[in-house]
Amino acid sequence: MNNQIIIALERRLKALAPTFPTAWDNKDFAVPTGPFQAPQHLFAEPDDRGMKDSPYLQRGILTVVLAYPTNQGSGPANLKAKEIKDWFKRATTMVADAGFSVIVERTPEITGGSVEDGRYIVRVRIRWYAYIDPS
Repeated sequence: MNNQIIIALERRLKALAPTFPTAWDNKDFAVPTGPFQAPQHLFAEPDDRGMKDSPYLQRGILTVVLAYPTNQGSGPANLKAKEIKDWFKRATTMVADAGFSVIVERTPEITGGSVEDGRYIVRVRIRWYAYIDPS
């Protein structure tokens, strides 16, 4: 099910126009001289609702790492972060191919910027949940 959740979240991110260079997990990516984004997925411990094959609640965080060239100011990175925040607003629902929904639980948060590995980095954290019925 985790893969279905990742697909639903990344499909939503890909639909944000205009297209933006993206370092997808475990895919070839030539780092550009300009800005790019890198989505990261964190899954929390499932919340079992019963025994055996009963439904459970899966929660997690999609973190979109925005990496911009340094010494160009924080404006462009913060503007892109706000676009992502608005695109994944609270209660946004994405239907996974398996038929269940992935729902943005809270208003996404934007971290303060920092310089890492020669890039100006801003992160957007998108907290989500999905009710999974394994039967």
